[in-house]
Amino acid sequence: ELQPWAIKQVENNVLYDDLLSKQNNETTEKILNLGN
Repeated sequence: ELQPWAIKQVENNVLYDDLLSKQNNETTEKILNLGN
């Protein structure tokens, strides 16, 4: 059974991964737009 702090850590990691992927998508779009 996961401890509450462990569950919180997993949630934070998921949010962080989501944030990173959003930033990566925005960066990729900017780079693609520069190429146009």
